[in-house]
Amino acid sequence: MHGTNFKIDSELRKHGQVLDLPAAAKTVSVEPVGAGYVRVTYLKPVQEIAVETPRDAEDAMAYVD
Repeated sequence: MHGTNFKIDSELRKHGQVLDLPAAAKTVSVEPVGAGYVRVTYLKPVQEIAVETPRDAEDAMAYVD
């Protein structure tokens, strides 16, 4: 079954730093955490794909990022 899901992503940045968010990012929040830092949290889209186990052991070591 194929579908689109979202994963929570959270990054710590200094005030004024630029953060490239994915175009499809949802529910972006920015919260101060002290000492000149903010925490940026958002939902990042991820694609679910079906993966079969290959018969060749070398092919089994290949990963998709």
